[in-house]
Amino acid sequence: MRKLALAVVLGSGLASVGGCTVSQYEPPPPPGLGDGCTAEVTCKGTPVAVEHGVVTAKDDAFHAVAASNDGVVFMGGFGSGTAEADGVPKDGRVLLTRRGPDGAISDWSTKFLPESDGKLITVAGLAVAPNGDVAVAGYFSGKIQIGIESYDSSLGSRDAFLAVFDGGGALKYLKALGDQAYQVAHAVAFDAESNVYLGGSFAGAVNFGDKAGLEASGTGDGFLVSYNRTGTLRWQVPVRGPGFQAVYALAVTDDGDIIAAGLMDGESSLGSLEGELTQGKDMFLARLDAASGDVQWAQRMGGSGDQIVDAIDISPKTGEIALVGNFRGGTMDLLGKQYTNDDMLAWDMFAAFYSPTDGALLRSAAFQGPGIQAGTGVAFDPAGDVVIGCLFSQQLQLGIKLLATESGLDADACAFKLRGGTLDVVWGHDFGDAWAQGITAVDVSPKTGRPLLVGGFQGKLVGALNEPASAGGFDAFFLELSP
Repeated sequence: MRKLALAVVLGSGLASVGGCTVSQYEPPPPPGLGDGCTAEVTCKGTPVAVEHGVVTAKDDAFHAVAASNDGVVFMGGFGSGTAEADGVPKDGRVLLTRRGPDGAISDWSTKFLPESDGKLITVAGLAVAPNGDVAVAGYFSGKIQIGIESYDSSLGSRDAFLAVFDGGGALKYLKALGDQAYQVAHAVAFDAESNVYLGGSFAGAVNFGDKAGLEASGTGDGFLVSYNRTGTLRWQVPVRGPGFQAVYALAVTDDGDIIAAGLMDGESSLGSLEGELTQGKDMFLARLDAASGDVQWAQRMGGSGDQIVDAIDISPKTGEIALVGNFRGGTMDLLGKQYTNDDMLAWDMFAAFYSPTDGALLRSAAFQGPGIQAGTGVAFDPAGDVVIGCLFSQQLQLGIKLLATESGLDADACAFKLRGGTLDVVWGHDFGDAWAQGITAVDVSPKTGRPLLVGGFQGKLVGALNEPASAGGFDAFFLELSP
C-alpha cells in the first residue's frame, strides 16, 4: 500500500536478536484489557507493547502489517537502506517479521537472499489467508531471490513482485512482474479460497501470466490481477488513462467480492467510469466480481484539488467500506459532501464510509487545522469500531481531545478510534517528541481486538511503553494498543 510518509523518513532500529527484540510486561492483563491496566477507563487505546527493531547504520521502515485469525502478526518494509525525503525507499533489503500469538519473533527477512548495497527490495503490502498462507507484495530493483527462485529486474528498473508462503514459511510461488519501465505492487489481499488479489501501478508493458500482457496507455496505468492458490493467473483489470493511475488499497467482502481504491489523473477509465475527466488527482472506489474481475460499480471522488486514498477496510458487522486518505489544493467532493483545503503544501486528513451495495456515501469527516494531518491506515475491530492511524504536525483536533506537537516543525505519530456507525471519537493518542514520528499502516487482531500499528520514529517515542529512543536516524517500531 502506498504511504504518504510526508515528514517521516524511516531508519535504523531498536535491538538485535535476529534483528528483533521482544519486551514482556507484567502483570497479565484482565480479559480484554491491556497489560498492566487496572480499569477499562484507563485502558482505551493505551500501549500494550512496543516490539521489534533493526540495528543498522542506514534506514529501515515498516510499511505494512497484517494479522491472522489465530493471533499471528506479520510486519514488512525495507531495511539497511536509504529513503527519499517523502519516505519512498531508494535502496535496501526486504524487512519481514513474524510475531507469534505468544509474542515470539521470527525473522522472515532471511527468506529473501540479500542483494548488494544500492539495490532495493521493499514490502508494500501484506495479507494472511484463512488457511495461514502469507502474501508479500512490493517492488524491487536488481535481483530478488527466495531459495532457488530468482529474478532480475529489467535494466535496473523497479519491478513488482508477489511472494506467497505457507504458514510454516515455505515458498509456494514467487512472481516478478515488469519490463524496462517501472512496475510497483501497492496492495494485496486473500479471499476465503486463498485466491490472491494484487493491485498496483505500471508503465511500459507487463505480463501477469498466461494471458495477453498489458501496456500502459500514459504516464502509468493501474492494475488489479488475481491468482489462484497455485499461482495461476485468473484475470486482470487495468485502470487506464493518459495521466497516472494506480490501485493503492484492496479489501475482500464477506461474500467474496473485491473492493479496490486508488488514484485517477486525467481522462481515466474503469468500468462505468469510462472516459472520466479529472481536474486534479482524484480517488476512485470500485467493487469487482471475484470470479471474473467484472466491475459491478465504480465511483470517483474528485474536486479542484488533489485527493489521495491511503487505506480501506470493510466492517465485519455491516459490510460498509471505510476509506482514509488526504486532500489539498482546493475542494474535495466525497460524493455529496465537500471539504476545502487551499494549501498545496499541507495535506488534510479525511475518513469516509461507503455503502457496499452501490458505493454511496454514508458519512464522512475531515480533520483539518494548522500544519499537516495525514491518514495512513484504517482497520475495523471485531465490534465494528474503526481504528485510524496517522501522523500530524502542529495540531490534530479529535473533538474529545486536542493533540499537539512540541513545535511547528516536528511530526507525531497518532491513532484514534471511531465508534462503529458514527463519527464519535472513542479515544485518541499521539506518540513522539520534538523530532518526527509516524504511523504507516494499521491492522486489528481478529483474536484480541487490539489495534496493531507500525511506523517509524526519530528521537523518543513519548507515549509508548518505556518511551524508547531512536538509535540514530529513524527506527522502525511495532505498537500494540488495548482496545
